[in-house]
Amino acid sequence: MQTFSSVIFIHCESPVCRQGSNELNKELLDTINNDGRIHMVPSESKGVFFLRFAVCASRTEAEDVTFAWSVIVELAERLLRSTSQ
Repeated sequence: MQTFSSVIFIHCESPVCRQGSNELNKELLDTINNDGRIHMVPSESKGVFFLRFAVCASRTEAEDVTFAWSVIVELAERLLRSTSQ
């Protein structure tokens, strides 16, 4: 049996998303995809830009998802540090 999972998220600067989060998320997407370790795809709904991470390979294991999440966190933290300077 194969399963398909999709994780959708928006990176916000605060618990309540402020103006500018679309641009931050677009920059995060570019950073992630340019890094090359994982690939994410964009989407937009009602003017809100968000990133999608799909898990659909039949051989995907928990370690693969953990690795992808660590890459996302690493690059998001790096991006936030660079934008706050």
